[in-house]
Amino acid sequence: RQELARRLGWAVSRMHEAYDQPGLTLSDLASEACMARYHFVRVFNAAYRMPPMRYLAAIRMEAAARLLEYRSDPVSEIARQVGFNNRSAFHSRFLRYFGQSPARWRRAHRNRSFFPPAGPSDLQ
Repeated sequence: RQELARRLGWAVSRMHEAYDQPGLTLSDLASEACMARYHFVRVFNAAYRMPPMRYLAAIRMEAAARLLEYRSDPVSEIARQVGFNNRSAFHSRFLRYFGQSPARWRRAHRNRSFFPPAGPSDLQ
């Protein structure tokens, strides 16, 4: 069990470090954990109670929300910064995750906090 937890930790660390890479795949994460893909999915689901790619999507959505709050980059650029090549895919995923569009989120949450994150690594 400790060994499995350690290996999952490797994959989770990779997700947090490389969430901005659109090509990050389930196979990459399974390899990072030194597991077969299907075994990795089963073990990850048991440990985190969600599939690995949904976990990665949550990291991306949280990072996107913070970027929308603190930066004035266009939504398409923010989508790219969090690992989406397609603006419409980002828009629909954001809408499903937060229940509002990225533009509406930005208007509602713009600069709420006094201290903005220093950079993308602070968005985790």
